[in-house]
Amino acid sequence: MTYEDLICEANSGNIEVYEINFPKGIKGLYCDGYISINKKIETTKEKKCILAEELDHYHTSVGNIIQLQEIYTYT
Repeated sequence: MTYEDLICEANSGNIEVYEINFPKGIKGLYCDGYISINKKIETTKEKKCILAEELDHYHTSVGNIIQLQEIYTYT
């Protein structure tokens, strides 16, 4: 499956994909029907992996997982 195939899969699920400039260390994010991929990623192979991971978050995550990290960090 190509990067373009994954974008088509996202679009068919009403998920919009954008490539934007993120600060160093952030490669991709999913939130509320939007996926953002870091424009600075140099290889299509890595972009495809990041997009696949963000699509997985769409299919498997519920709620704000950042808050869960805070709970587990401080308990």
